[in-house]
Amino acid sequence: MTQRPPSVWRIALDQPPATVSRLHGLLDLRERWRAQQLASPADRRRYIVAHGAARSVLGGLCDCPPGLLAVRREPDGRPRLTAAARPGHPPGGLPDFNLSHTDGWALLGVAWDGCRIGVDVERVREDLDLSGVARRFFQPHEVRLINSSPPTDRPREFFRLWTLKEAFLKAHGRRVGELAEVTGDVPGEPGGPGALRLAPDGTLTATGWEVPAPAGHSAAVAIAGGPATRPMYTAWSEDISTDEAPTARQDRDATDR
Repeated sequence: MTQRPPSVWRIALDQPPATVSRLHGLLDLRERWRAQQLASPADRRRYIVAHGAARSVLGGLCDCPPGLLAVRREPDGRPRLTAAARPGHPPGGLPDFNLSHTDGWALLGVAWDGCRIGVDVERVREDLDLSGVARRFFQPHEVRLINSSPPTDRPREFFRLWTLKEAFLKAHGRRVGELAEVTGDVPGEPGGPGALRLAPDGTLTATGWEVPAPAGHSAAVAIAGGPATRPMYTAWSEDISTDEAPTARQDRDATDR
């Protein structure tokens, strides 16, 4: 059986009211409760779109009605699918998935065949003490890499490293407090793979990639437990069929920075 490639879906969270309403209907009771607890109407809408769109994608991939997908938390807090797919679905179990969102954007990562996936998307901020934060969370050689960049490039270089390292932690169900322990060979060029590991013993490893991000943002994906297969990338919309193989449309979207 051909291994299914991992995939990353970019989701625009500011959707028309009709779309928000339809996606709200896909959420389970826990997700609806969490959305209701958010104080800002904009935050509620964005939460609904992120989780509803994720259910839409995962339901199509698993051949299961999105509203019937059961999501439970592992002991480390990482979500995973537990609902069985419909009869006739190809063997190999349910996919692993991970969701990240910031401002008006979300990323959904999906991986198969026992692989674990982590994604992260962040707004590139210029109002931070980048050197101070880097000294706390980055390896010394990474701090030097940031500081050696032209001043105008330092925020993007900082968040390039941050998203790669956080995606690694999310793939393994680890906490942000361990960010400083993640090291390795970061991608030397956009789209290239990088070998990441948790120092000092290196027993946890993953392959990381930068992925296309909206203007003013940085994004990355990390995959652990399988071959270093570059994920396919798609911009989510309601009319995309997840039953279809990745198409040229996805390849064009991958150049949309």
